[in-house]
Amino acid sequence: MHLVALRGEVFERDPWIARSLFDAFDEAKRNSIERMCRIASHVPLPWSYEAAREAEGLLGRDFFPYGLEPNRKTLEAFLQYAWEQGVTAKRLAPEDLFAPNVLARYKR
Repeated sequence: MHLVALRGEVFERDPWIARSLFDAFDEAKRNSIERMCRIASHVPLPWSYEAAREAEGLLGRDFFPYGLEPNRKTLEAFLQYAWEQGVTAKRLAPEDLFAPNVLARYKR
């Protein structure tokens, strides 16, 4: 659904930033899902709590999964289309999209 990109020179200078960003977004996502599913909604829509509970029932507790494996099929399709349409100069693998220190920890 979304992507966070980090400039190559920033990663080369401070590789810890990639993992810190991933950790921060992952924690924010977990907190958000917890609020949506377990606590009265902060969204001013009367059906938002029920919609979150329904999504949890259909998609599991983590209905916005992060990391490589839960998103592999989608990423493979995305990269195939990007290559076919000339958006990328070469055909990329999903692993190419992740900083090595993030991939090692969050391959799940």
